[in-house]
Amino acid sequence: MGNNAQLSESLELVAPSEADEAAVLDYKAEHLRHGETLLHGGALLDRMDSYTAWLRLVRGNTRRETVHPGWVPADTLLAIRRSDRKMVGIIDIRRELNGFLRNCGGHIGYGVRPSERRKGYATQMLRLALTHCLQLGLTGILISCHQDNIASRRTIEACGGKKVRDFLYETIPAYMFRIELVDIEALAERNQARAREVIADSGVVAAWEAIGATVNPVGSLPTGLLMTHRDVDFHIYTETLDIDESFKAMNRICRHPGLKQMEFRNLATTEECCFEWHVRMADRDGDEWQIDMIQILKGSAFDGYFERVADRIRAVLTPETRRAILELKYATPESEKIMGIEYYHAVIGDGVRDWPEFVAWRQAHPVTGIVEWCP
Repeated sequence: MGNNAQLSESLELVAPSEADEAAVLDYKAEHLRHGETLLHGGALLDRMDSYTAWLRLVRGNTRRETVHPGWVPADTLLAIRRSDRKMVGIIDIRRELNGFLRNCGGHIGYGVRPSERRKGYATQMLRLALTHCLQLGLTGILISCHQDNIASRRTIEACGGKKVRDFLYETIPAYMFRIELVDIEALAERNQARAREVIADSGVVAAWEAIGATVNPVGSLPTGLLMTHRDVDFHIYTETLDIDESFKAMNRICRHPGLKQMEFRNLATTEECCFEWHVRMADRDGDEWQIDMIQILKGSAFDGYFERVADRIRAVLTPETRRAILELKYATPESEKIMGIEYYHAVIGDGVRDWPEFVAWRQAHPVTGIVEWCP
């Protein structure tokens, strides 16, 4: 075990191909010679006689359209030793979780061939798998082991696993661990600090207060749920919707040297009864932020409504739902524009916990206008 640091560079994870048939069947045969009929991480390799059929199965499992019925999309990879190209192990990395895997299985299952155990390979395989998970966009993973499997527990803990609960798998006592891949809370805090810096540098609040407006931050920042998408929202309340006064405030904001773009929409005669201003502004690091300013007539239908919704969200938010919302926002592609209230409704109201569930939820709850949901 003293040379495990050297072994950390000795394996690679590769997708199986037609050229790996002999190696995979030899791996399976070694388990059977040792009386082991269950091949962990093998995606039914232990139950299938045809390598061609198994290869077709694992390739199909990488896509939602062709995944094995009842399973989730996953990558089944071979752990190959670089020095001699020997297959040391196999690992199954699930891209998402269903209810069963969330409760009992987790994201990763793996196995090492009997002749290569107790050499540190399991730890290296898991570390390589965690890198793969990060590339898939996962911020953290769940992984389990039987309570009497001391070696597996040590492997998981060596890779940063923290036990979150005990459970019974059928009748066997087991542990569920979580391994963080991204410090989601720290990332959120950093981005929220940057948002406050942008607000201070932009002079937004002072510009509107100079014309007698009341300026309220709304959306992700005041709820503590701002993540990687760089956008800040304000509701601006005035006694009248005076377009000249509105432009006067924006004239001050436009003097900021980092301002890149400005857009104006006059919705004074609509149900919203507002002016909309949207600007894109570079921060001190050159990253662009969007600042949305909705100027609302005091006493109109939406006066204070969204602030009350934000207060209610803060009141019912738990550490678990907060993290779920932040993880969904982290998983959202940069090009995807999703309103904050959609995340909150899905997670707090309907129990959504991962990106595939959220995608399905949005398809079932299309946005057609102002979303008037409140927890």
